[in-house]
Amino acid sequence: MQKSTTTTHNIRHHLLPFILLLLCGVFALAGKMLWEQHLERLNAECAERTQDVEKTLKTVLSEQVKGLSAVLHTITKAEQTREGLRNENRDQLLARWSSLYEILNRESHLTTFMFFDTQRVCFLRVNYPQKYGERFDRVSLLEAERTGKTTHALELEYTEFSCSEWLRRSSMAQLYLATSNLGKK
Repeated sequence: MQKSTTTTHNIRHHLLPFILLLLCGVFALAGKMLWEQHLERLNAECAERTQDVEKTLKTVLSEQVKGLSAVLHTITKAEQTREGLRNENRDQLLARWSSLYEILNRESHLTTFMFFDTQRVCFLRVNYPQKYGERFDRVSLLEAERTGKTTHALELEYTEFSCSEWLRRSSMAQLYLATSNLGKK
């Protein structure tokens, strides 16, 4: 009888670590599966939120493009703009458009309003008239130059939104909006 108890005790003693190891493996596997389900759900929620933000951003940018394009079209079609650029008269352009810039700055957070020559060199910054002569190679300028149409771009390198329009391939007007102000009313 004693031998049988010892054998049962030895068997339990040898099997117990394996049973514990197996049990730990089952818990680890269940934990891993739960973690993967959690990550999958988290990724799905992040993707959904990203799509919502992207949709909102596109809507806001579309509204900004429509507004800026209308203003820019008005500016580029004005005879005073064409005359001022043709005569290279910064003072005439500044006198004509500085009040509009002030209104747009106050009401729509417009930060920069510039005129460029055909080489994309800044002819006049209505927002900072003392500073001009810099060359710009921004996406919207290059695209406006290439297509001859009104263009827009969200330029993260410069943290600004811009809308550009060529004036009969002789010069360009450009408006910029800071992205931090997009969507603010």
